[in-house]
Amino acid sequence: LGHLTSQEIATMGDEKKDAVEIEEVKEKEETAPQKEEAKPAAAAEPAAAAATDAKKEDTEQQKQEAAKKKEEELAAAAKKKEEEAKKREEEKAAALKKKEEEKAEAARKAEEARQEAIRKAEEERARELAELQSLREDVAGSYSVEGEALAKLSSGVVGIAEPVMAHCAERLETLQAAQMRLIELLAKEDRKVMTLPHMAEVAQALAHVPVYSQKLYDMRKDMDALTNRVKGMRKRAAKLYTKKQQEDNTAAQRRQKEHLAQQAAIGEEQPPAGAPQL
Repeated sequence: LGHLTSQEIATMGDEKKDAVEIEEVKEKEETAPQKEEAKPAAAAEPAAAAATDAKKEDTEQQKQEAAKKKEEELAAAAKKKEEEAKKREEEKAAALKKKEEEKAEAARKAEEARQEAIRKAEEERARELAELQSLREDVAGSYSVEGEALAKLSSGVVGIAEPVMAHCAERLETLQAAQMRLIELLAKEDRKVMTLPHMAEVAQALAHVPVYSQKLYDMRKDMDALTNRVKGMRKRAAKLYTKKQQEDNTAAQRRQKEHLAQQAAIGEEQPPAGAPQL
């Protein structure tokens, strides 16, 4: 009946109106307890929602605390790693510094050793120079030569060598002039030869000389190879001939032995002369 409009109800008769009113009253009476029961449930819904919200807030707070704790742990781990890295860097720097100090100490010692070696070498050199100077002074004092005698000696040596050297110089100039004339003559002859009419053919023929020389060289090699082969064949033929003769001699001796053996056998079978025949 709830779907009937007010206009439809007005058009109904009186009986129908009364019936409809009675039905509406019954429906109201039936739905009243359900509404009363729904009121506590509706009142309990905000409390449940509040409890759920509180639980969510607690869960969210726990999540935030866990995230904060995790961040603190990560920060502590990062700080620890940073301290370890810093410690390693410090150890590395200390080791590098120590190595550089050792290297500098080794370089200093090497430089000191080099300076000491230089000093000793200089002292040895100075000592040798002093000994050499002393030896020179001793020699100069022992073998002193007068200036006049030295001048006479040098003039005498020059007087002996000067004529010979002058003669050698003249001969050398003559030889050089002859060489220049020979060079000019050869150049002229070369120009004459190069300007001959058939020089191209001569040059072409001369160009074939290496080829012919190579052919002759190859032929000589072939002839040498043939000669060696002929020698080898002769040696082989001589060996074969010797072997053949030995075989023939052996065969002749064997035949001769067989023939003698046959004759001996025949002689044994024949009776002697004058013996009675059976």
